[in-house]
Amino acid sequence: MFTEQDTWTGGSIELLVSLGPPSAERRFGASRAVWQWSALQGPYAHRDVEPTDQSVVNVTAAGHYYGVATLPNDAGHVAFATCFVEDDDGLWLYAGSPLGSLGTVLPVGAFPFGEPSTAQWEQMVYEWLFGLAQHLFVDIPFERAVVGWLTTMEVDELARAVVPEQRGHGYIVARNGRLEYHAPNLKGALLT
Repeated sequence: MFTEQDTWTGGSIELLVSLGPPSAERRFGASRAVWQWSALQGPYAHRDVEPTDQSVVNVTAAGHYYGVATLPNDAGHVAFATCFVEDDDGLWLYAGSPLGSLGTVLPVGAFPFGEPSTAQWEQMVYEWLFGLAQHLFVDIPFERAVVGWLTTMEVDELARAVVPEQRGHGYIVARNGRLEYHAPNLKGALLT
């Protein structure tokens, strides 16, 4: 799965979570919580070695991790990765599956070029990643997140805590101790 030629290509459909001010405790807690999600197997240290040929590693505060994700509705198993980024806006968690791997079990076509962001397979993956957000929120509360094939524009919107009226991605906002999911509603292609 990890070493197939196109597994890690095409960008990723990811959950991007704004975790607030950087801290080792939040980074470690978020990483540990993600890899305890029942849909994931791992984490592994290397993406160029098959999961069957390496051992699960202990989660530490730093580093990229790789694993195998089980999609809902028996859709299949795909590669999965997590990493953290720190910038002036705080600590960010990226967690998701590359299109190259998703394309082995789902009809992703040439996504994100020319396909509406409301395709059935895409909505299933977005809602699945919202499930990961809900799982994470139990241990590591956060204020906002976004799901999708992300560009700098969505990251900037998330940093400003904006949920666009017309959106090609799923936006997640915490209100009154719960997460609200604002599904994509853009009918046209994500990128043309």
